[in-house]
Amino acid sequence: RASSGSIEQGLALLERGLASSEAVDWPGQAAFRADLALSYLMVGREEQGLAQLRRAQDQFHASGDMSALVQSLENEARYFEAIEQADQAVALHGRIRDLEQRFAIH
Repeated sequence: RASSGSIEQGLALLERGLASSEAVDWPGQAAFRADLALSYLMVGREEQGLAQLRRAQDQFHASGDMSALVQSLENEARYFEAIEQADQAVALHGRIRDLEQRFAIH
């Protein structure tokens, strides 16, 4: 289990990494952004976390990486389940099912 201080240190490294390359798209950027988003959510920075997560999801979609998009949506749904916002989680699960059916993702 990571301590709060180590999470904050990791978060600072992720922020610097993304900020230094924000102007350019690079391989793995969406996954990096999704990791940053989950780190924000872990430390209670919901607004920043959800904003970064949705940007990552847009990047996954634009690049055609539907498996990564579904994984990201599942992570978002688990977050909303954990904070007891079931309506948000249910909506995300519906979107996930739709993507899985349309793109034959299992």
